[in-house]
Amino acid sequence: MDFFYNTQTAKGLIIVSMINDVDKDINEALDMIYDSELGYARMSLGLENVVRDDYDYLCAMEKLNFAYFNSFNNKDSIATIDMSGDHTLAAIDMGIRRIDVFNPNRLIRYAIGLRLGAVTALSLREYVEFYETFDAFLFNKIVPYLNEEDAYFWTTIYQTFQNRSINGATSFISTLFCHTNLDRNLALKFQPYLNPSRFMRLKEKIHGITIDYVDRFSSNYDVIDMSDGYGEGSSSQEYKEGLLRIRNRLNYGGMIGIYLHDWNPTMKEEMDSTILISGDDILSRRIGIIELDMYIRRQTPKNQAYSSLMDDLTELNPRYVDIDGNDTGVLIKK
Repeated sequence: MDFFYNTQTAKGLIIVSMINDVDKDINEALDMIYDSELGYARMSLGLENVVRDDYDYLCAMEKLNFAYFNSFNNKDSIATIDMSGDHTLAAIDMGIRRIDVFNPNRLIRYAIGLRLGAVTALSLREYVEFYETFDAFLFNKIVPYLNEEDAYFWTTIYQTFQNRSINGATSFISTLFCHTNLDRNLALKFQPYLNPSRFMRLKEKIHGITIDYVDRFSSNYDVIDMSDGYGEGSSSQEYKEGLLRIRNRLNYGGMIGIYLHDWNPTMKEEMDSTILISGDDILSRRIGIIELDMYIRRQTPKNQAYSSLMDDLTELNPRYVDIDGNDTGVLIKK
């Protein structure tokens, strides 16, 4: 399949210095695709993945929820940790106009650019299908709505692999998005902006949005979205101290949001009664040994970390937002 984008004609000439910068990112992305099978296997086993200081795999579709993002409704500015573009789109859906993306992963800027183009170019059905399949035909519909850097990046990736497998480029592109991906029904249920009427309004809202990619907080914000950037292995006390510093970057009445997957406060008593053994396995004082299979491997250590975090955040007067009884949003105001 021929791809629509031509670096000499689409939206004007691309300056050489820009191409050189993007070429470096393309080469890193290609390297990640080439070793993705090994990398994904290592992640599945809980082993350390290939270390790249400024590059990491992306999420195709994250589990978010309206109840969490509705807390940010009608705010003007946000700093968000985003590894898919979903948090950025959800913020735009809530009416936020100035967005700083705080993520050292350089690929996130291309992921967000791709999402903005996809929202503009595709119907809701096509949008969800694209992030399931990364179909080349749908990609060609998106390309005219990408800026020069994003078009050059993604078109080069697609062209590199278009004749490499039965499925063309799509099976290779999907390996860049190897983190947890929701199936279609769950995505439509959980993603706030995938409501049909909201998706149509989102097409208009993305115009005039300011998005910057930052390595430090450059100003104050109405919202700082920490996403699910806390898990096992982190010190809850150090995390709390970091939140106290970050809170100084909030405007008056602003808030910090933390999204805790697969956790709600009613689980705390259970988690406080567990003992972590053998790295990933747990022993509970409250259940029989035969029932241990109720706990998903590596899920309980994360929930234990959340339980400890709740203790350390008490003095910050957090407000908890229940999300379908499964997830919890934690909101901390200035």
